Amino acid sequence: MYSSYFNGWIGKLDEFWVKDEREKLFRSLFAYKFNLISSGQKLFISYDHNQSSKYIAVQAAEFFSQNGIPVFISNRPLSTSMIQVIAKERFGCGSLSFVRDDYRFPYVGLKVSDSNGEFITKKDLTAVGEFKKHKKQPIDWFDPLLNLKNYLETNFKFANSTNAMNSLLWNAMHSPLSPVLEELFVHSLNKKSIDAYTINSYESTLTKDVLNEFEFQDQIDITNLKMNEYLCQYGITTSPDLSKFDVIEEKKGNVYPVSFEEIVSRIIPYLNMEEKLIVSDGISFTKKSNMNLEFQKVSDKNFFKIIKQEPFSVAIDGNYNIYLQGELFSNQFATLFCLYHSLLYSPTNKNSLNKAKDKQITEIKL
Repeated sequence: MYSSYFNGWIGKLDEFWVKDEREKLFRSLFAYKFNLISSGQKLFISYDHNQSSKYIAVQAAEFFSQNGIPVFISNRPLSTSMIQVIAKERFGCGSLSFVRDDYRFPYVGLKVSDSNGEFITKKDLTAVGEFKKHKKQPIDWFDPLLNLKNYLETNFKFANSTNAMNSLLWNAMHSPLSPVLEELFVHSLNKKSIDAYTINSYESTLTKDVLNEFEFQDQIDITNLKMNEYLCQYGITTSPDLSKFDVIEEKKGNVYPVSFEEIVSRIIPYLNMEEKLIVSDGISFTKKSNMNLEFQKVSDKNFFKIIKQEPFSVAIDGNYNIYLQGELFSNQFATLFCLYHSLLYSPTNKNSLNKAKDKQITEIKL
């Protein structure tokens, strides 16, 4: 299990049902953003599948547009790393992500990023200037799919895919990535070749929050059981905002965890940049022989300072957050897309499970 658990939180927003309390933070964020905004930039806003998240996101969009910042708000649920990617690629002044990954209903958490995708903290908001209202600006709703597709095609190497060699089960746990990922596979890959399944998607089940590692382990166990049911070689479990993920593999009738080093090694071939692999000394990590990158171990204390100065292909901090190709935010969206592709299309040894599956007519259910 690899976690970026509370990374990026401004805080839980349960008290934000009170308009005055909600707008108090919005005013601080507005003053911070307006001091940094340049002509033509927009603020990007997203939310997860919860109605409470969307409600507060719309309130935020209306507040910022009324007070002078143009706003783009997604017309469908997104994970935080998705809106960070879009804001960065479209030269936005930053992003707001309203999600409920680590809090019980009706709590909604807010993650705020600057124009580079780097998270803003409460401390950053204490030194902002005076709040001043400006001329009203427009709100535009947008479909994020094309932006995400262009980002993947521009920044990663996905060869034309033939038939998938493996099968995969994904315990999506109500993730907003689920339907978007399906459409990205339709556009970017040969969906007819994909033998992949999602379970526990937010569209068909009641929400269950993930609050601790024990409950997340329960979901990994469910992934294990469903892998057997669907006869899959691999299983991925993710928390709703993708801040936790786990990968398991079937070998000769038994299921084993896939090591973190193996996950990283599977991502590297898709990267356009061939720079350093930078790893914090706060975690245990052994470079694999197939990682064809210069390896640099750095102190966890100086990790962020170094990745802002040194070019890198992959950087990993002391919480197992993965940063890709010079980005200053943990890009779970791109990480999981590369991993998903690698697990499906990489060669693997055929075993008894595969032979049993070969005899079945399988419904493709991505």
